[in-house]
Amino acid sequence: MQKAMEGKPVTIYDIAKKAGVSASSVSRVVNNKPGVNPETREKIKKLLKEYNYVANEAARGLVTKSNRMVGILISDIRSIHLTEGVWEITRILSSKGYCTLILNTGNTDEGRAEGVRTMEERSVDALILMGSMFENPRVQEAIVQYMPGKPVFIMNGYLNLPNVQGVVSNERSGIHSCVDLLAQKGRRRLCYISDNMSRISSRSKKLGFQEGIRANYGEDIPYYIYENVSADMTGGFGAMMKALHEHPDIDGVICSMDILACGALQAIREAGRSVPRDISVIGVDNSEFAETCYPRLTSLDNMIIESSVEISTRVISNLEGSPSSVRKIMLFTRIMERDTT
Repeated sequence: MQKAMEGKPVTIYDIAKKAGVSASSVSRVVNNKPGVNPETREKIKKLLKEYNYVANEAARGLVTKSNRMVGILISDIRSIHLTEGVWEITRILSSKGYCTLILNTGNTDEGRAEGVRTMEERSVDALILMGSMFENPRVQEAIVQYMPGKPVFIMNGYLNLPNVQGVVSNERSGIHSCVDLLAQKGRRRLCYISDNMSRISSRSKKLGFQEGIRANYGEDIPYYIYENVSADMTGGFGAMMKALHEHPDIDGVICSMDILACGALQAIREAGRSVPRDISVIGVDNSEFAETCYPRLTSLDNMIIESSVEISTRVISNLEGSPSSVRKIMLFTRIMERDTT
């Protein structure tokens, strides 16, 4: 608890009076600014500690025009993959003295747009949007309306606005490489299982699959796509069971998310098939699911940690006066091969 002087909270003016210095000198020490000689700085620090002085961030924000608060919007906080990125971002920002405000928006574009408005009401200095689901016209309108002058950063997405920067993974070519791998393994009848196709990234991954098919097998070979599947194990299980019933010759599967692939693996086992002897399976995300499921899942790493580091670095640079002129950066994916191929 803050030690009081005459029943009132301690202020920099109280500390200045005790130290026999100006309030501006105390302010420089509190804010770790130069301009105070070492002996005086040490004296002020001892008094700050003795009286348990705590800076009033709201008052500081009025002066500096900054709350050192960064907002993070996530559609579904249960997503292990994206929360790994949130954890990394908060860790880096915290090490530089920034606080984060995390809001779960829900899975509607209106909810995501409302999240932008809420963050502006909380006076955040910058906003991070976790995932390509924020790459839509409604969110773009909300940014223009509520945060036109503040920096906004999108994970695996981009909006063409002057204050928006995006860090994108090349999942389209990454999925193409997954098809290449299955072709090298001798697989001939491939299936693609995808979550919500309304997202740009989902459509991009589907295109990568189709391009990989044409490049490796030509135009005439059949392939099978099951899309708009519920983004959970149940969705992957149901889609895989349906695929095996309709096309029992399937010998290679790519799922747009690791959790879908985990459901697919369960369906394959229940159908009496063996992985990878009969069917090879690849997921996307390189999440914890890939390491903990059985067999361990081959997965396309879409660089969530590297993307989080890049976004955090950009946020800090922007807020500290050195914004990047590059508004969109692409990171290259890689296949992490494990036991399912």
